[in-house]
Amino acid sequence: MNATSPNKPFAYAGLVFTLIGIGISGLLVCKHVFPEFCSSSYGCTIGGVDGCSELGSSRYSKIFGIPIAIPGFFFYATSFALFGLTLRETNKDKSAALASLLFTVAVFGAVFDVVLGYINFTKLVVPCRLCIYTYFCTAGFLICAIGIYVMSKKQNQNAKSLSVKEEARIMMPAAGAGLAATAVLFVFLFGASKISGKPGASGDLLPPDQTADFLKDFRALSKVDISTAGLDGYEGDENAYIIIQKFADFMCPHCYHTSKELQKAQARWPGRIRIYYRHFPLDGACNPVVQRKDPNYGPMRCNGAKAALCGGEQKIFPALYHGIFELQNEPEGISIPNLQAVTEKSGGNWVKLNACMNSPKTMAALLRDVKDAEAIKLNSTPTLIVQDRLLPPGTPDEKYFMSLMDALVFEKEGAKGYESYGRSK
Repeated sequence: MNATSPNKPFAYAGLVFTLIGIGISGLLVCKHVFPEFCSSSYGCTIGGVDGCSELGSSRYSKIFGIPIAIPGFFFYATSFALFGLTLRETNKDKSAALASLLFTVAVFGAVFDVVLGYINFTKLVVPCRLCIYTYFCTAGFLICAIGIYVMSKKQNQNAKSLSVKEEARIMMPAAGAGLAATAVLFVFLFGASKISGKPGASGDLLPPDQTADFLKDFRALSKVDISTAGLDGYEGDENAYIIIQKFADFMCPHCYHTSKELQKAQARWPGRIRIYYRHFPLDGACNPVVQRKDPNYGPMRCNGAKAALCGGEQKIFPALYHGIFELQNEPEGISIPNLQAVTEKSGGNWVKLNACMNSPKTMAALLRDVKDAEAIKLNSTPTLIVQDRLLPPGTPDEKYFMSLMDALVFEKEGAKGYESYGRSK
């Protein structure tokens, strides 16, 4: 391809579209495969809910057990390499073959995105916003590929058709580049998530001389005033001085992980932490903010929230709450039979709890949680409020969160609190 080739503008534009696609799909891989590392909901929220995480927690996020974001990243990385090869190729026969390959790959990607788009907008409670951005990238890629294909046909009318074997040989460098880029992404994210998720304090407390600066940064976060008066869905000592509120959805994997993290914090500093578990089910059947009924899990999200609220009345709340989250690992999920089993295992009366779930009082309690979530402009689930400070949405980094608990304990108890750490382990 010579320096004045009319294909160049299309090829350069294609490089831009596919490079953006690489970045977005890479972020989706991070959010869906390494959620502890990529917990931010920036660029994903629609109506106050993280649509990217919503996709990640649904059955539509995987093909044969593989997150869709992974082949998506490979698709864009391979396409980027194909555009690069198009710019470098000078042989008219190979140039024509590359144009055909680009067009074929682009059409495949466009058809695939149409299917994904249908699922995104009709099956998910909240659409995945980053996924929507990739549709524009694929559309731009398709336009560029069509431009190259058309111009190549005009330029190389006499070019001979290559065999499938020869075309496959041309495709191999691009596919290899895509595989290599995908492997590099995984190595980077795996290493970064290991570093990020390393417990900051298992036997290694935040140094006392760092607590003041740590708390100064913490108190720079937005302050919110959400009352816990009258709430009986809590866990922790009555005299605890670290008060946490957690807004969550029972079918949200990140919320499940956050509960585990909170339990670790309580085990780390027994008697100091009290957690109020609030509800924000991502289902319009019981949450007017969401506006759409959940097509994936039916009434599971709402039933889980109502059951947990009723567990407070029977004084079985902590056991029931954590038991309901464990149902994420069951094939039937939060089904009525499973709720009955968890209730009875927690020491509760299922007949009374089932009646409570359908009472106006329980619905009013749920709507109180939803209203409070609206008041803090809830960005996604999970969302934590610690000492009236609103943490960034998503599962907090474990090292940061444990260090925050350390700092709050040291501020209240000083060196004596730290001395008790070893005795409580």
